[in-house]
Amino acid sequence: ETLDLGDATLMPGLVDAHKHVTREGRDLLSQQSWELAANLAFGVTTAIEPSGTPEAIFTMAEAVEAGRQIGPRMYSAGSSLSSGTSTRHGAIETFEDAQHEVARLKSYGARTIKEYQLRRRDQRQKLVMATREAGLMSTCEGDSDHLEYLSIAMDGHTGCEHPILTLPLQRDVTQFLGQAGFFYS
Repeated sequence: ETLDLGDATLMPGLVDAHKHVTREGRDLLSQQSWELAANLAFGVTTAIEPSGTPEAIFTMAEAVEAGRQIGPRMYSAGSSLSSGTSTRHGAIETFEDAQHEVARLKSYGARTIKEYQLRRRDQRQKLVMATREAGLMSTCEGDSDHLEYLSIAMDGHTGCEHPILTLPLQRDVTQFLGQAGFFYS
């Protein structure tokens, strides 16, 4: 289909792949978020909250979807999972702990699970396996050390939040991350 728009410019909606939208309300949600409305006004039609209070972010996303608030479509991981994450057994130690936390966040509406600097690789691997089993994607909180990014990619994470600061990256590292399908925002 061809549209004659004269001198007008048409562009697709923008995606903000790292948007912390719940800092405005925290525990009290406003009737209309000025931040969400402003984002939409400037062309952001989709926002991804990498880590936020599940009760706030999923409520805001539902309000936008229902037309009760003006803003971009929103997706989130909910709260990130870390060594201090409280589960029914304490920190994520077993595969069952990981499954429990993933199921909890998925029930809120999470489409991805964010791991926040689990330093033990066995914990990361259990979380990634539980995430994949649930049909979700996994991301993590990055660190400046590119060697950690390599082990995170090896453990199966599909992405990481925050850039690799050790530059320049050599070809073997960039090829490995590319072949692993690893991204960062």
